[in-house]
Order: sequence, then structure tokens, then C-alpha cells
Amino acid sequence: MNRFIPTRPIWITKTQLGREFAKWRKVFLFLLPGVLGVHAAGQPPSWSTPATNDPPALSKPALPQPPQPESPFSPTPLKPDELLLVYNMHDPESRTLAEYYARQRKIPENRLVALQIQAKKEEISRSDYERLISVPLRDHLEQHRLHSKVRCLVTFWGLPIRVGPQTLTAEQKIALARWQHEFVDALAEFEEIVVELEAIGALAPTRPPTTAPVQEDYGVLFRRYSQSRIAAWRAIQQSTESERSHLLSAFLMVIQKAEGSATILKQLQKQDDLPETTEDSIERIKQEIQRGDDRIREMLNRGLMDPARNEVRQLIRQGYGLLGLLANLNQDISWLRTDETRAAVDSELSLLWWDHYPKHRWIQNPLNWRWQADPRKRGQMSAAWLNWPVLMVSRLDASTPHIVRRMIDDALSVEQNGLAGKVYLDARGLQGNDEPARYDQNLRDLAHLLWQTTDLRVRLDNRPELLGPHRCLEAMLYCGWYGLRQYTDVFEFVPGAIGYHIASFEAVSLKKADERGWCKGMLESGATATLGPVAEPYLHAFPIPKDFFGLVLTGRFTLAECFAYTNQGHSWMMMLLGDPLYRPFADRPLLTIEQIYDSSQIPAVFRGGGKPR
Repeated sequence: MNRFIPTRPIWITKTQLGREFAKWRKVFLFLLPGVLGVHAAGQPPSWSTPATNDPPALSKPALPQPPQPESPFSPTPLKPDELLLVYNMHDPESRTLAEYYARQRKIPENRLVALQIQAKKEEISRSDYERLISVPLRDHLEQHRLHSKVRCLVTFWGLPIRVGPQTLTAEQKIALARWQHEFVDALAEFEEIVVELEAIGALAPTRPPTTAPVQEDYGVLFRRYSQSRIAAWRAIQQSTESERSHLLSAFLMVIQKAEGSATILKQLQKQDDLPETTEDSIERIKQEIQRGDDRIREMLNRGLMDPARNEVRQLIRQGYGLLGLLANLNQDISWLRTDETRAAVDSELSLLWWDHYPKHRWIQNPLNWRWQADPRKRGQMSAAWLNWPVLMVSRLDASTPHIVRRMIDDALSVEQNGLAGKVYLDARGLQGNDEPARYDQNLRDLAHLLWQTTDLRVRLDNRPELLGPHRCLEAMLYCGWYGLRQYTDVFEFVPGAIGYHIASFEAVSLKKADERGWCKGMLESGATATLGPVAEPYLHAFPIPKDFFGLVLTGRFTLAECFAYTNQGHSWMMMLLGDPLYRPFADRPLLTIEQIYDSSQIPAVFRGGGKPR
């Protein structure tokens, strides 16, 4: 890309902006609610809520990307020739199980790939993950021209389940410390702006002015800014004529400091019915803004550790204010943070075709139906990321190879003979609007849905204690909580049973003899499929029970699809254990999609029809 060398300042100065405001004052008074994004939701339309894993602005993928269909969803269920089976050539049982599954499911011969991982550990370092797992898999798919054919990876016994934390070079550690310091300094300036707006809007500050903000206050301050921004504008509208000029001037100067002249003028140029002279002025400034954006893009694309990073932040602040600077710093910091960077191997593999993304915490799942249907949430993700392919991943693994083979056999048998048994749902009787209460209510909602629309035998336990002490006989489906790594062996699972327990660390190990996590325990007790986290996931990482089990009961989707469409995030902690092609209700659907989701949340390719596809 040719480097743009500006011959004059890219951004208009405060004096220039003041002259423009004066010239356009009547226009601003008429258009300001639209320009500043004041609407019922109180959310500015031109930038999204701060998020830990916002993508770097204007970044582009470096990997060759497989051609993408118009929809990330396929109207037909996952098929055997859309799988790639991944095993460890240094573990004989791994290869044996992969070949056995391939024969049973009639997987094409060229859909098995052997990785070379000698260490028999459940955790692999991030550098070894790249070197021994992700790079060989991408190479294999490219060399065999399978990149646009394979929709699902199947990992087998003998492969690690967890990727270790990110590590930094000495240079990166120094940069991270400097950026964190700069972020806190900018946050303190931003709080001063918020206080100024709160004064205009006659809002009382929500924190003592002597308390310096810290990095964790970013989201809180952003919400305060949004609220005070709306309140300030309302105060201006309600002010007397003599007060209005002073308040409006102060208001616009504060907004410029927070959002930058480029942000304001980009919003203004979207308005209709502007005077012709104003349109000419906007067009000239628009060209300046475009040159500035091109310069920013070119400098950002040089890389995170390029010396130009400091210069580009100055340009971002000039054009996009403190909010732009904070967003850029926050994004860069997220790339170098080492805390909360462990992840399930399978969760990382779902982003196999993604080249660069921050490893701190999670990436929202573009395949999740509820996320897909929410424009506000979609607006928080880079448009480029929305177009990058996401793979489904399922694992055939357990504490012994014998259990893995039984999982394969049970899935095939149930598809031939049908799945019958009881449903056990273990809620805790929680009430309220917080996240634990919402998950608890969802278990009750699932129970009521099944009572009202099916003839299934459903037992709902709404006590704080875990299920028990009586045996849970003929268990076909199970979901409940909360016994942290304290599997309760009260289940007699029927062949083909599916279930998961909502608690942290339930898949931290599948091999340790003394491990009492629920994933290991349920598979040892006879379950055919489960899911769980390899480390602390936070509650929101679990699929919503009604969504996951609802899709299973429609019979329209394979196990891998049910997880892919309800999983909350990638590059995070959750993994699915079971045959990805398992579809126990294909011949006997018990629910329709419309009984689970609002019609607006259902992808177009799946709307209508309650019978198996």
C-alpha cells in the first residue's frame, strides 16, 4: 500500500470546528438529535459498547479465506463427507478409534489426518498448538482442496484438550505496561468529560471525584457518558433562549473532545435536507477525513509492535476523540494480555481459518442464532470477522478408549432403534433478573415446554440441592447445576443419553483417575454425549438449555449443529464430547423450531416445517 504523506493537517482544528458550528448553528439545532444519536435506547449509533475482544480497527485477514456462502448455515444436516477426522499418530488407540469411526460412519478415505504430538498431556502450549495442530490442519485442508468442503472437525482420544496461556516477549511486556498506563490516563481524562456532561444535564456524578478510575471502569464510564450525553441534550432543549447558546457551545466542545470532529461530521453528512453550501463544506471535510482514515489504516496494518503505533493513536484521537483512543488502546491491550488466555483446543480449532485474533477471553460465536438475530450484538463485531468461516468441532474422547467406542456404537444404534427414556432437569429455585436466575428459569421453561407439547416423562427438581438421593432411572436427557467437580453418581443413563452439568471446570480432565468432573463422570456412567469447560468459563459460556435440547428434540440437526448454533463463544473453554453426526430424533421429532425460538431469531434457511430435513 502506498504511504500517504499529508501536506496539511488531516483534522480540522477546534477553531475551524467552532466556525463551522457557528455557520451551521440553525442546521445543528434542527439535526442535532440525529447527529448525536439520541434515541430511546440511549446507545450512540456510530460506535459500539466497549468489549474486551473488539477486533482491531480496519484489520484484514492474512490467511487465504475459503469462499463463503451467502449464509453461514447449510439447509441440510451435516454429512459424513463434510467431516475431517483428526488423530494423534503417536497414540495407537487414537488412530484405531478414528479409523473405526470412519468405517462406521462411511467417512471418505481422504478425511483422516494424523498429527504428530509426542507428549501425552491434556494441555499443550500455545506455540505447540500452532506448530503441531493448527498449521498442519490448515496445510492439509489446502493441499487436498478441502477448505470449502469440510464443515466439521472431529478430534479423537490422544489429542490434548486445552491450550495453555499466551506468553509474551520482553518487548511485548514493556509495550503492554506502557499501554495500560496510557489507557488509565486517557480514562481519567474521559471521566472529566463525563463530569462536564453530567453538569450540563444536571446529573449528579456517580463516583467521588477524588477516586481515580482504573481499567475495569471503562464500561461503566462509557454507560455514564451515554446517559449524560442524552441528559445534556435534553437540558439544552428545555433551557431558556439566553442559556441555550452557552450550553450548546459547551456541549459541542465536550462532544468533540470525546468523539472527535470526524465522528461528528461523519454523522452530519448522513443527514438529509442540508443546505447546498453546507453540503459543499461537508464534502471538502469528508475528503480530509477519508485521507486521515487511509493513513490510520496503513499504519495499523504495519503490526502491533510497529513504532508507528504511537503516531497512529495521535491521529485517532484527533479524528475520533478520547473514545477512539480508548477503543484502540483497549483493543491493543487485549492482544497482549496473558490472563484468561487458556482455551479448549476444540474451541480454538473452530477459528482455524482466522489468522489473528486476541486470545484474552472469548470471541462471540457468529453461528449462535440469538447472536445472529441481534443487530446490536452483531454491530460489536468487525464486519470482516462476520465473513470469516467458523468450523464446527466435536470430540470423541473419554477416560478410556472402550468408552469412546461405546459412545460411537450407542449413537449408531439409537439412530436405528430410537431414543426413549426420562428427562431430568435440576434447577435451584432461583428468582430474579441476574444471569444465574435467568439460567435457572430457563430450565423451568424447558420443563414446562416439554410437559405442554410432548409426552415425555420430565422430572423437574427445583430445590437448591443436587438431584438425589434417589436414583435417576432411564435417564435420556439431563441438564442441571451446581456441583463443582463433584459428579453425583445417581444416573442410570440409557444408551444414547445426552446431558450436561452447568458448573466450572467440569471438563478440566478426562484422564486423571481422581478427577470428579461431570463430563468424565457422565461418560463413565453411560452417557453418549456431553459438553463442558476445560477451565473457568463464566456462566454465560454454557448453551441455553432450552435452545440446545430444543434443537436436539426437533430431529432436524446433528449433535454438532445443535452445539454450534447455541454455543456462546470461541477461543474459550467449552468443548463438545460425542458423535458429531448423532441425530437421535431424526425419525421422531418432538418439537418444532418455532416452539423454541421467535421467528425473527430463526435463520431464513431453517424457517418453516417441523419434520426432519
